[in-house]
Amino acid sequence: MVTSNTSSSGAFPATVAITPTAWMFLSLVLLVAGCSPQANTRDGPTDNRALAPAGSQKVLTFGLQRESPSFGDFVAGTGGDVAPDLAHNRLVVRTHEGLFLPQLAAEQLSVDRGTWQILADGRMETIWRLRSNARWHDGAPFTASDLLFTFGAYRDPELPSSVASQMRRMESAEAPGPFSFVIRWSEPDVRADQAVGLNPLPRHLLDDAYRYDKQTLPNSPYLSSEFVGLGPYRLVRWDSGVQMEFARFDDYYLGRPPLDRVILRYVRDPNALIANLLAGAVDVVIPPGIDAEAALDVKQRWEDSGGRVMMRVGGTVNRIEYQLRPDLARPPNGLPVRDVREALYRAIDRDGLAEIITRGLAPVADSWVSPGHPLRADVESAIPRFPHDPARAEALLARAGWTRGPDGLLTQPSGERFIVEVWGQDRQPDLKEQPIIADQWKAVGVQSEIHTFPAASADDRRFEATRPGARLGSIDETRYYHENQMHSREIASDLNRWAGRNKLGYANAAIDSLLDRLGSTIDPRARVPLHRDLLRVAMDDLSFMPLYWEVFPILARGTVTGPLYPAKSDSTWNIVEWDKV
Repeated sequence: MVTSNTSSSGAFPATVAITPTAWMFLSLVLLVAGCSPQANTRDGPTDNRALAPAGSQKVLTFGLQRESPSFGDFVAGTGGDVAPDLAHNRLVVRTHEGLFLPQLAAEQLSVDRGTWQILADGRMETIWRLRSNARWHDGAPFTASDLLFTFGAYRDPELPSSVASQMRRMESAEAPGPFSFVIRWSEPDVRADQAVGLNPLPRHLLDDAYRYDKQTLPNSPYLSSEFVGLGPYRLVRWDSGVQMEFARFDDYYLGRPPLDRVILRYVRDPNALIANLLAGAVDVVIPPGIDAEAALDVKQRWEDSGGRVMMRVGGTVNRIEYQLRPDLARPPNGLPVRDVREALYRAIDRDGLAEIITRGLAPVADSWVSPGHPLRADVESAIPRFPHDPARAEALLARAGWTRGPDGLLTQPSGERFIVEVWGQDRQPDLKEQPIIADQWKAVGVQSEIHTFPAASADDRRFEATRPGARLGSIDETRYYHENQMHSREIASDLNRWAGRNKLGYANAAIDSLLDRLGSTIDPRARVPLHRDLLRVAMDDLSFMPLYWEVFPILARGTVTGPLYPAKSDSTWNIVEWDKV
């Protein structure tokens, strides 16, 4: 037996079962819910069988705007393209419906089968049963030993990890057999069946680096240009910033994948993406790629040509966050003041903004709970409302000490002017929103300075977390309660190598307490009032400004077959089923 412990576990008493009815309801509520890679070429598939001649190959080409900086969970924000789904698998996979289905796991955790147990002393135990036929791309078998190594590496306080804080309730782990992995928890965690922190790492390739020079582990070539994974396609070439190429992995545990090769081509300009798609240079464009307006224009051109344009609304909220660290907030008596936040929120015409950005496809957002979420009916009455009201905005600003000067701009009695930086990513929604929001804030006397995060800052977590002012962007709705987006424990800092999910320093003791209680309350009926309280407190304090629900288009040529789903982060979870005719 191989064991990893972070504290003494002792003997475990008898378990307390959850009823099947409670489990079914729980499933519904919870589950719907620094080294740059260099160009690298590896010739020939793992099993030494030659690739088919280029002319006879099935090659699927994606057009994407940005690439993942690496594989693994050491770097925050490694999403952004299909590469992780192509080259790697996880214990469970999140579907387009928000469900978590077994992938490398032989089965999902189950109270009825005894693999998810709440113990009599209030702690918890989970047992993952693994598939016995999965292999890494170099032919090595995948076993529970890999998960034990993964568990230790992602929990290591000396290594930056985007999942370490989410694993804090995990006390110890052991591998009682090659295909059984046991985790003991200090208290219940409702996300246990999502396998957070268990994105497998190949122990046979990384163990020496971890033992003898662990600081090099996050930048290992085995997690970037020489990645070895467990997915249906293996990385054979990576030209950083240009494209990645994958070849079929014939020994894939779910069966031989249908495509010979998959190419990810990176094209930052959305107009160039569309031109490539229409010209046949790429087969599929997935989010983040082009916005709703451009997608609808393409749809009109494709009505009779067999191309597909699909839209998904909801699940990801477009919002404004703001810098609240006292040493970084500018002006210091601006956004950190609650009345000022409400004023700036009321100054934005969200209905008009949603109409412009999404062509009327998406509704305005009032929180992180989307209109179609199973919780919506139970929590809607608890959500505070802040309708567009410029007059009320000016009154709130005056109450906070901000009055208009002769030039119409807000000043303090000290003469300080209200100037706020408005940051956004180099993507269509942000670029379109910035001038609109700046104009609407100017109407109440606020002067805005528009900034775009440079591409080079994508890997610089500290840079992004220390910008003053407001920040535009979008986020999966579940992160506000499943991943502690607002918890003060998650504030990004030197202590966590700026990997905390609370990037801009929001802190509220009442919200911390509610998030902690939500994370350890298993009974779904007891969770509803906690969700209501969290929404009431967080939205009344305007911990962030929700604007509208984003629309995510996926565009595919008629030659692409398979179940394609328009979503942001889970649109290619079933990539092994995609094909090309």
